[in-house]
Amino acid sequence: MVSVELTKDQIENGARLIEALDAEGLSPRAALWMHEEGRLRWTLVLAEDDLESRGVMTVLGDVQRVLASLGDGVDLELHDITLVRPETSLIRSLVRAETRGPSLAGARLMGDWIEDRIFENAYVYRVRKPAA
Repeated sequence: MVSVELTKDQIENGARLIEALDAEGLSPRAALWMHEEGRLRWTLVLAEDDLESRGVMTVLGDVQRVLASLGDGVDLELHDITLVRPETSLIRSLVRAETRGPSLAGARLMGDWIEDRIFENAYVYRVRKPAA
């Protein structure tokens, strides 16, 4: 089994990108780093509310523009990022857990079961429930 550690730099770079996305009005509902067994790298997962209405390529272009605006100070590339709809089972599980218990913001999940899913290795920046 290959073990790849999430670094402090990755966590900080992800936080900078999320802050920049927020400033541009592209606030992801959920944001987390995930690593699954057998994969050689971590993925920054962003749950975007307008993915369905605007389309993946448009939202991805916006993320790329914001990422480029951060310059060399942020060591992230577009291939490090995965966009998902907030309705996916992954995000729905996190939202229900966030609603029922303590905040997941800043939580490191390692082998934790949430709902019917195991989070082998993840770092959660935020999880927000949908606006009422």
